[in-house]
Amino acid sequence: MEKTAREIAQRLRQSGHIAYFAGGCVRDNGPRLPAKDFDMATDATPDVVQKIFPHTYAVGAAFGVVVVVEDGLNFEVATFRSTARISITPSGRCPVFLTGRRRQTPRLHDQRNVF
Repeated sequence: MEKTAREIAQRLRQSGHIAYFAGGCVRDNGPRLPAKDFDMATDATPDVVQKIFPHTYAVGAAFGVVVVVEDGLNFEVATFRSTARISITPSGRCPVFLTGRRRQTPRLHDQRNVF
């Protein structure tokens, strides 16, 4: 699984994009736990990710998340995003994240996620 994830990241980079591993595979690497999955963050937009990889499906189009299917495995690839502002729903139960429309960078994305 890790080898395939590295190949996906490399293909994004060869296409001129930034690609980082994100989420649990990074977090779990600290205590040397085996990664259960490999998620990635990139500056490539979902439509570009879908052009680079022939087997994909959008799972979170509103949030820029595309699943890339390689070697029978699923890898979530998310476009960098930032939270422009956060508001609370009327019930007060959950935050609503409103994302900015400008091109996002790893630094802005890093404020919200684990790399």
